[in-house]
This record gives sequence, C-alpha cells and structure tokens, in this order.
Amino acid sequence: DMSDRFGRYFTYVVMVIAGAAAIYWLPDTGKAISVFTAVLIIACPCALTLAAPFSLGAAVAILGKARFYLKNVGVVHELANLNTVVFDKTGTLTRAGLAKVEFEGRPLEAAEWSLVASVLKHSSHPLSRQILKQNPQSNVLPLTSSRPVFSEVAGKGITGQIGELEIRLGAADFVGGKEELIDPPSSGSEVRVAINGNYRGRFLVLPAWREGLPGLIEKLSTACELYLLSGDNDNERNSLLPYFGNEGNLQFNQKPEDKLGFVKELQEEGRSVAMIGDGLNDAGALRQSNVGIALTEDAAAFTPACDAILDAENLVRLPVYIGFAQYALKVLFACFL
Repeated sequence: DMSDRFGRYFTYVVMVIAGAAAIYWLPDTGKAISVFTAVLIIACPCALTLAAPFSLGAAVAILGKARFYLKNVGVVHELANLNTVVFDKTGTLTRAGLAKVEFEGRPLEAAEWSLVASVLKHSSHPLSRQILKQNPQSNVLPLTSSRPVFSEVAGKGITGQIGELEIRLGAADFVGGKEELIDPPSSGSEVRVAINGNYRGRFLVLPAWREGLPGLIEKLSTACELYLLSGDNDNERNSLLPYFGNEGNLQFNQKPEDKLGFVKELQEEGRSVAMIGDGLNDAGALRQSNVGIALTEDAAAFTPACDAILDAENLVRLPVYIGFAQYALKVLFACFL
C-alpha cells in the first residue's frame, strides 16, 4: 500500500523530468527522444518495488528473533501507527503461573477432581490453565467409560459430558450456585463447579500481576490511549485505576461481543487500535482490531486468530516493539527517497 502511494507520485515526477529534458534538447528531435527514454530507463521502479519487501521483511525477522511474531509485513505499518491499546486482564496483565488458587465448597473426591481436571484441560480460558497448574490434585486420569463430549461457551464456561456425568465449570450465571455464594468474591476471579446439576463449590483465583506493569503502562500512555476490557468482575478496579487514570477506561463483565463492539466504536472514532488478549473470548476483538496481539505463555499453544503472537514474558517490551516498527517505516521512507 505504501509502495503504491509513493509510486503514484514517483511516476508523476519522472514523467515531468523526462518531458522537461526532452523539451530542453529540441529542436534536435533525435536527441530529445534519446534523453526522454534515457530518463525513463534510468528511473526504472525496481528499487521502489523492492524497498518495502526488503525493509519491512527485515523488520519482521528482527521482531521474530525478539519473540514477537507478526502475521505479515503489513502489520509493521499498522503497529507503527497505533494510538490506542486495549488490554484483556486475566492472562494478559496477570501471570497465569503465579496465581494463587483456592477451592471453596464441599471437598471433591479424587475421582471428582479427575473429572473436573479433564474438563478444564479442554478449556482455552486462562483461568482453566491456572487452576490446572496450581492444583496438584487435579490429575487427569484416562477416561475409558465412553467418549467424552466437551462444549465451551466463550466468556461463560465449559461443559463436559463424561459417561453419565455432566461437569459444568465457569461463571455464576452459567453454572449456578447456592444462595450464600451468589455474590462474587471480594478479590480475584471465580470458576464455579457443578456435577450433574449439583453445585459443589468454586475455585478462587487471586491474580499475580506481571512484573514491570507500571513501567509498561507509563511508557505506552505517552503515545496511546489505554483501555482495559475484562470478562471478570470489577474486584480489581481500585488496583488498576491508578494505572489507567480514568474509570471510563476500565470495562468489566465484558462478554466477547461486548469487547468486539467496544473495539468497533473506537475505530469509528478514527482510532488505530491494538487489542491484546490471550483467550477465545478475545478472538472477535483481536480479529476486528487494527493489530490483534495474542499473548501466549507457550508459543506452540493454541492462539485465536490474530495479527501477531507475543511471548508473554516480553509484554513489557511492547513500547520497544512499537518504536522499532516506527523506525522501520523511517528506513522505508529513506529507501524510497
């Protein structure tokens, strides 16, 4: 696209120079024609054609070595022009491996733990990964009774049909629960558990914020407007408000379609938006945004449709990546000139 825009002006300038040179040598028609064609030949746009693939291709390779993997060279241009960044919370601003997980409710037996873990293993939500990693009792045993069936509803939860048992895990309105547990936890997130329609308790996941988060927010906020879209409750609002500065920039209890609609609204205002998330419930917003960045703890793990994949440990380097993309465009302009 940049080559096409620059090439349009390039063509006009070359034709003017060729025409002016030909007129200068008139009335020597033979000389004028030779000069006219010579200018066109010397100004062959091969270098113009190769400038973008070479410079932006090199930028993609360098970013890849820094564990930031772009879908194609066009993402470099979009990355350099960002003015708005939207974050998911769980698994993005928090670290999955260090979260504290507790179970509140009637203790589950070993066989029940195995059923719950089998269902969690088939969920793409970061809370599921945290529970599996933090709970040593959740060993997944071979399921030999019959072929299990799993069904996940983005932003709600997951259901597993294992033999004659139905295991349901997720949000309160998806799983249900006892009267005294209707209210969300005072801190962190919850994943409720029901077996065959009987509520058994809930996992409480207390977040561990990523190291360097204050510095990341501070650096990004100098050039971009920052927002948070989370499917969780607003228990962490007070913790995050100092970073984002404005309550309107913090949106909680967001369904996948809410996140998608929010990104569309920002774009309709003329903003160039980057969405950063790591779960299936972020997929629509990632795809809609100008630059959808899927954060991953494991580069070989599932990631939703996106423009870039970023190693989670390198999230704090995002301002550096954006700055490098802007530098790459300057190199491209220099090549054009």
